Amino acid sequence: MNTKPIVVLRLYRNLLRAAKPFTSPSPQARVLNCLLSRTGIDDHIHDWETFVSTPSRRDEDPNKINDLARNLSTSYATKKRTTVEEGGSSHQTAPRLFRRLLREVVCGGNLNSFMKVNWPSQVDPTLLWNIIRREFRDTESSQSRHFSIMTRRQVAFMTLRELSKKLCYFDFLDTNSPDVLPQQRAWNVSPVPFYPSSAYLKPGVFLLSHPSNADSYFRKTAVCILEHDGESQRRSDDEPVERRVLNFPGQQTYGLIVNRPSIKSDTGKQRTLREAFDKNMLPGKLADVFGDFIVRDGGPIHVSLQMVHSRPATSEEGGSLDNPIGGRPIPMVTDDEESSPALYSDRATYFQGEIFKAMVEIEKGNLDRDDIAFFVGATTWSVNQLSNEVAQGYWIPCRGPPEMVLTGMCEHDLLSSEGNRRPLADLWLSMMSACGDDEAKLAHLFYNVGGEVNDNGLPCDAFEGEETDVDC
Repeated sequence: MNTKPIVVLRLYRNLLRAAKPFTSPSPQARVLNCLLSRTGIDDHIHDWETFVSTPSRRDEDPNKINDLARNLSTSYATKKRTTVEEGGSSHQTAPRLFRRLLREVVCGGNLNSFMKVNWPSQVDPTLLWNIIRREFRDTESSQSRHFSIMTRRQVAFMTLRELSKKLCYFDFLDTNSPDVLPQQRAWNVSPVPFYPSSAYLKPGVFLLSHPSNADSYFRKTAVCILEHDGESQRRSDDEPVERRVLNFPGQQTYGLIVNRPSIKSDTGKQRTLREAFDKNMLPGKLADVFGDFIVRDGGPIHVSLQMVHSRPATSEEGGSLDNPIGGRPIPMVTDDEESSPALYSDRATYFQGEIFKAMVEIEKGNLDRDDIAFFVGATTWSVNQLSNEVAQGYWIPCRGPPEMVLTGMCEHDLLSSEGNRRPLADLWLSMMSACGDDEAKLAHLFYNVGGEVNDNGLPCDAFEGEETDVDC
């Protein structure tokens, strides 16, 4: 940048100053980087070099860059288009350079990534600083070298604005968040690798929604995967009925939200099993035994009724016990990729089974009320949908005791407690806290955030007045 070097130098210094909290060794660097999110627009530009080097059609001058398609002063909302005959570009005008650099920051330099929002463990806390230095030094690797000085300045000011907004947003969240306590960590919960997808596409794995998804249906939810049909594991029609439970057409992965009660819209109170069904739909005997059981919301997909229950895993003599209710054991996924239905407990947790047999076991005294839970609704993903959502940053996979599916709660290590302060009774927060110190901080920041998103919390490239669904 050779015009007004003093102004440019001041801008450069201001950018580095704003980027310092986002950069190691700043103690909040990884958490702050997770506030830098993107919409995912312009993901269709795969050949960046071809795009930026396309000459103007009017004079076919290869040294003249068609800045109309890259002018940051013009947004999607203006809808300005010029035809090839007029010497313009077929691309709709858009702040593409800013988005290109933002994508590099959020995706960790991997421009083939779909990442829209990060988890602390995925962040490179030096990348933002290095990109700012690279672009201002105008090296061969600079992505802005093809653009005019005016456009490059606009990108710099937009970057400065967004970093300042995120710093303000962090202060706002931090002021309104609870203290992070060591004892908040859920017992025997730990993260599962993001890659390969086979690490988390299996029954028994839990998925925690990203804290910034404040306006999502899955806000602050923990989902347990109960079924996954791999491409090589398609079910056949001659399989036993109990193995084909809840097999939706085209379904690849099936799970339940385990920490959300079903709420009555008119009163705001938790629904019972009797209230979840229309009159006379629940047989009389079942209504007598289970009618006042609290029902939980398993997800947005309508499913009438699902059951989770627990049984002793072994007899007093040490032998395995049969389960008269039936169902499939929910495994505990371990570090060595093996699984066990009762790794940290003397009881095993089962999904589904026969509700009438469960009723009989309760009447015989062989099953306690606390040993059974009911869900309405389910969470399903079609082929490749879940792996794409994890790749975009919407979920962090982790492992944990399967009894959390039954209870919607977890155990805590109270030996690490500070004084008499007890952890908050929140499964999502506790599991997030067990995934790492920075994940704990990120979860606590968003703990009190409701459905309305603060303007400073919008994606960095969510420009005001822009139509984000246009076809570029």
